[in-house]
This record gives sequence, C-alpha cells and structure tokens, in this order.
Amino acid sequence: MIQKKLGSYKASLSLIKTGHYVFGTTHCSHNSTNRNLASTISIRNRPLRWYSTESSPALASNPIETMKSSDYNTRHKNRFGGGWLWLIPAVTLGLGIWQVQRLQWKLHLIDQAQSRIHQIPRVLSCESAKATVPSRDQFTRVTVTGTFLHDKEIMVGPRVFHADTSQDQGGGILGGGKPDIGYFIFTPMVIAESTVGAENAIVLINRGWIPKDECDRPHRKAITGLVTVDGVIRDGEPCGKLQSWTISNKPEKGEWYSIDLEKISQWTGSLPIIVQMVSDSPINQKFSPNNGQPYRPKVHAKLRNNHMEYAITWFGLCAVSTLMLASKKRIFRKR
Repeated sequence: MIQKKLGSYKASLSLIKTGHYVFGTTHCSHNSTNRNLASTISIRNRPLRWYSTESSPALASNPIETMKSSDYNTRHKNRFGGGWLWLIPAVTLGLGIWQVQRLQWKLHLIDQAQSRIHQIPRVLSCESAKATVPSRDQFTRVTVTGTFLHDKEIMVGPRVFHADTSQDQGGGILGGGKPDIGYFIFTPMVIAESTVGAENAIVLINRGWIPKDECDRPHRKAITGLVTVDGVIRDGEPCGKLQSWTISNKPEKGEWYSIDLEKISQWTGSLPIIVQMVSDSPINQKFSPNNGQPYRPKVHAKLRNNHMEYAITWFGLCAVSTLMLASKKRIFRKR
C-alpha cells in the first residue's frame, strides 16, 4: 500500500514538472487525489500579495517588522501626543509679551501726563474750554479766570483726605490718609470772556476737601467777583457697575457719592470739564485752608495700570502649562 501511494506521489510530481497541472485552478488531467495535491502545492508556492480584496486582506511580507513599526508609532505618538495642547503655552506667552508692551505704553502715557503738570499753564478761555476733551487733555496745566457760582456748589462724599494723590483714580478725589470724614467741594465757575458778545462757558472747579463739621461754614463762599485759579484738567471718576448699582447719586437730595461727570455737568449746567486746583501754585495762595478754604492735595499723574499683574498672570500660566506638558512627555518616555 505504501509503495502504491509513493508511486502515485511520484507520478503527480512528474506531471507537475512536465506542465500537465495548472497551479491555482481546478483543471487537472488525473484523479482527485493528484488534483488536491497539485492545488496544495500551487497555494503554498504563491507569492504574498501586496493588495487586498473584499474577501481577504493583504498579507504582510514581514509580520515581525510590522509589529515593531506599529509599536514605535504608538510610543512616538504617546511621547508627543496632544500636540494642540502646546498652543496653550504659546498663546499665553504671546499674551504676556503683549501685556509688557501695553505696560510700556501706559508708563509712557503717565510720564507724558506728569510732564504736563509741571508745564507753564495756558489760559483756559471759553473757546478752548469747549474744545477740551478731559480724557485726551487730562493733567494739562491751565489757569481759569471767572466767577464762582456758589449756589450750584456740590459736595462729593463722604471721603477721607489724603495730602498726596499718588493713589488718585480720577476726578481728583480719593480715600485714605486723614482720619477725618469730609467732602470734596466742586464749585461751577463762569469763565470771563474778553470777547464782546461771546457766549460764556461754565467749568467745574475742584477746590479741595473740607471736614464734615465745616460743611455749613460760609468761609469758602466768601470769595466773590472775578478770581483766577491754577489747576489741571481732570476727567470724571471711574465707577464700576456694582458700585453704580449699590450706591447711586441723588442730586435732588444733594447727595453725590461719585464723580459722574455727565450727570454733574447736566445738573450744574457746566461743560463736562473738571479743573483741579493745585496746592503748590502762588496763584492759589489766597485760597489757603487757614482762611477757611478747602484743603488741596498734591497732584500726581495717576492712570489705571494693571498691565504688570496681567503680564505676570500670563507668564505664570505659560510656565505651568509648559511644565505639565513636559512632565507628560517624560512619563511616556519612561514607558
């Protein structure tokens, strides 16, 4: 029996060598046993395909290399994964640099404003007063000649007095310093116009601070007629939304808690301009507190400047996010 099978296999091999079998097909000139053997030999000798069909995928030429490549790609992706997260330190770094630039710009504005305070004062006439924009011309040194309208005087407070306005936020008034509670006095002044027939203009004069117990004293209203004051242009006092909701001015009751320049100018009929009297001018000596006049604080160019805090915040976020992403990279590298 064994010899018969060996003879059959040898015959099949001889037929294969002579070309009587067609590999990969079912066509054969011998019996089914030889046909199965030829088909098996044909399948085993087929080369690996580099393409895939619907019935079967392509076969890799080297499965081991394919596994190594896949493992490398996975580790590489994990090591540098979340690439879009690197936008966080990049963006925060850019914002920090931008805030530094804004800080330099704001410091330049403060230097310019401080230099205006020490310039030779210019005369504020009716025409120039109407052309003045407080937000643009703030801290410009001016002299004003006119008449006080004491009947339209307003008191803003209660506030405490500070002889140095280095913490002033606007309007020439602030808190801190003197323990006494008092009010800042704003008196409208009609500018004297030399031009005949010209329309008069009214501006607000910040005359300074008085203690609460001196509010009803008539000394400060004793100055009548034409007077000249030396001061700087000031804008209104900034007021946040929360403050405006909790504490609001009540003009009809004579209660003013903040410098709402628009409302004050409407109530007094003046231009939306504040002239804050300076304390170190010879022109203002006749308005000495010794004569019952308000206390005048020193004037400093103080503008809101939070750019340093913003820059520190952005740079801090940049550093923290960079460290977190770098630590993630080291963890995957150890793996």
